[in-house]
Amino acid sequence: MVTLRIAGTRNRSKSRISREIHRTAFEGKDDPCAAQATAMGRRKFAGKATKQNPETMQAVRKWL
Repeated sequence: MVTLRIAGTRNRSKSRISREIHRTAFEGKDDPCAAQATAMGRRKFAGKATKQNPETMQAVRKWL
């Protein structure tokens, strides 16, 4: 019931909230501090997705 209440207040689906809680749980428990640390670690190593190769990007920058 907690996930349903959270989902309602955040305008998100119950399944999304449930997935996030399971994804960020630390040793089987929801720990907001550990979840934040994990998220920051993921962001640090995540690269920006792009379909262009470096040569194309360089040519575009040259003309801008």
